[in-house]
Amino acid sequence: MSTRLQEAIQQVDIENIQTALLAYITSDPLDKSGEINSALQHIDEKGINIWDTHNKRDLIINPAEWTKSYFGKLQSHLITNFSKERFELLMKVGREAYKEELNHQEPVKSLPKKSQLTNETHITGGSSGVGKFLVTGVTIVALAAIVYLVVKKIL
Repeated sequence: MSTRLQEAIQQVDIENIQTALLAYITSDPLDKSGEINSALQHIDEKGINIWDTHNKRDLIINPAEWTKSYFGKLQSHLITNFSKERFELLMKVGREAYKEELNHQEPVKSLPKKSQLTNETHITGGSSGVGKFLVTGVTIVALAAIVYLVVKKIL
């Protein structure tokens, strides 16, 4: 668990707890690390209620419609309504939409020997659909947060 999340839990800072959880699921939509479930368990043990009442916005429960795009949409909706129903669905959608990445492993590439490296040699990593999604997801979340803060200050 990140230091930021631990501090937010100690201070019972609901907004920062929610932000940290959203960051976790953005960076690991499959929760391969188990950090999300571990954090939720810790929050529950502390008796901290981080959940908003669900705003009754429709949620798609048909797994055939659970896409990466819908995953991003749910993330943006969490910013304004951090309901338990939406978060739990987001975790399910993440596991479904990114299940290929769960089973996909990049082939191990051998690095060139030091004697083979020259000034013209560049070592680059492989590209990942999850990496591209993360950049997109973080951008969506940041934009939604800005809109939310602007609207909040206007009202």
